[in-house]
Amino acid sequence: IKPTASGNVLDVQSGQEITFQELHDKLVADINVRQPREDSCTGYLIQTCLFPQSSLNPLKGKALNTLRIATLRDIEGGIHLDFAMIRIADPEAVSDNLHRGGMVAGVDVNTGGISSVTYGYENETGPWLEKKPIDLGSYFKKRKVPKWKLMTETAMRFHSVTPGLNSIGWDVSLTKRGPVVIEGNDNWDMIIAQVVEGGYLTSERRGILSGYNIKLPSKKQSL
Repeated sequence: IKPTASGNVLDVQSGQEITFQELHDKLVADINVRQPREDSCTGYLIQTCLFPQSSLNPLKGKALNTLRIATLRDIEGGIHLDFAMIRIADPEAVSDNLHRGGMVAGVDVNTGGISSVTYGYENETGPWLEKKPIDLGSYFKKRKVPKWKLMTETAMRFHSVTPGLNSIGWDVSLTKRGPVVIEGNDNWDMIIAQVVEGGYLTSERRGILSGYNIKLPSKKQSL
């Protein structure tokens, strides 16, 4: 949504101008009907509108594109970069979500390098991922995420002051002033991570998770 000259707000999804009362009614209806079925908590937080920056908007779309950067805390409190992928919206969509036609590609957490393989849903509802005939990495200079070090430092700093959650998937984007965290997710699409990266239980992750006395399948069983 964004304010209009008439004092109302524009619903960017429908393209229609609505009053604040109509916006309120839409949010209340969603809180009462959809959120109890799908979300672990209910309610809305209305925030400042963020606009896509050219460095993270290679398809010149309308939506804000984000990085999903997952961080993992070990038993001693150290924060590790766990997984990352770049999410690029369909140029006509209002968000970079897969169910709105968005696409994802894996990102090397150490270098910010973007994979040459791009995935998206086979249709609007998913849930099956399929390879797409586009190389998202080719749209970026040196095939790398801009300001990658700052992006990851931001996610790790947020996790360092977030008690109680040991694995968090941060949605991070770029503004003219630098990286901004949109939200943190406790359920951060590990299934998609496994498709993009080829399996989650690497030797390094097993070492970290073993500190929590988590019973993991053997390497042979997890293949």
